[in-house]
Amino acid sequence: MPVSATILELKKKIGSVLNLKVERQTLRHDNEELYNDRTIAYYDFKKNVATLVLHFKPLSGKPKFNITVKDGDDEFNFKVKETTLIADLIKKIE
Repeated sequence: MPVSATILELKKKIGSVLNLKVERQTLRHDNEELYNDRTIAYYDFKKNVATLVLHFKPLSGKPKFNITVKDGDDEFNFKVKETTLIADLIKKIE
């Protein structure tokens, strides 16, 4: 993204990739919330690469998703919640 892009534009890009509505997203850098109307340049990240942390509000209710893991000819299906941790999924797979 160009440094002239706003945080809102960045969130829209993230949303299109992750299928995650902008309203559910909060971006942070060094524990500071990044505001939608400010540009990437405004934050004056010290390096060409900055680590941003994406927080998102879980969907209401208890939606579940199917995840399929393929291992050669074997296929395993798991139902997980949006809030399921990767570590917990790994334990189910092992």
